[in-house]
Amino acid sequence: MKFFTAFRLSMNNLMTKKARTILTSFAGSIGIIGIALILAISTGIQDYINKVEEDTLSSYPITIEDSTIDMTSMMEAMMGEIDSNVENKEERKSILSRYYE
Repeated sequence: MKFFTAFRLSMNNLMTKKARTILTSFAGSIGIIGIALILAISTGIQDYINKVEEDTLSSYPITIEDSTIDMTSMMEAMMGEIDSNVENKEERKSILSRYYE
């Protein structure tokens, strides 16, 4: 089919069904406007959230400092406490066993 023939048949179809063509165009425009509105609201809200975050975080600045932790001394201290707790438990058991005998 030639281009001119296809174009003439398409125009004839559009003109004979004007109500359907108008309703379809109206529905399409509502969809396009709805998507544009949602994108505009989303962008505006995201900009507002970013502004609030920036204002809030500017009053609490983050500082990064270089520091080290000596894990060896902490582990030794914890092991000493565990050993002393084990000894105290055994002493408590022996005292309680004498008391309840």
